[in-house]
Amino acid sequence: MGDGVADEDIQKAIVQLKNKTAASNQQKHLINAQIDALSKQIRRSELVTEEITSLPDSVNTYSSIGRMFIQKSVPDLVKDLSAQREEYNRTIESLKKKLEYVNKSLADAQQGLRDLISAKQQKM
Repeated sequence: MGDGVADEDIQKAIVQLKNKTAASNQQKHLINAQIDALSKQIRRSELVTEEITSLPDSVNTYSSIGRMFIQKSVPDLVKDLSAQREEYNRTIESLKKKLEYVNKSLADAQQGLRDLISAKQQKM
C-alpha cells in the first residue's frame, strides 16, 4: 500500500515537471521571437537613419504617429530614432535576462525529471 502511494506521488511529480518543462520551452520560444522582432526593428531604424542622414538638413521629413504625420527636422528625426534604438536595446537586455532565468528553470526542471525517473527505476 505504501509503495502505491509513493509511486502515485512520483507520477504526479513527473507530470508537474513535464508541464513545467513544456511551459519553459514555450516561454523560451516566445522570448526568442520577441528578441528577433526587436533586432529587426533596430536594423530597420539603423537603415532609416543612414538614409535620412544623407539628406540635407533643409529637407522636410515626417514622422508617423498613429495615423498622423508630424513634420520634423532631420536632426530631430535622427535623435528620435537613436532614442528608439536605445529603448529597443534595453528591452532586449531585459529579455535576455529573462531568457537566462527561463533556461535555468528549464535545466532545473529537466534535472528534477531525470532524478525522479532514475529514482523510480531504482525502486523497480
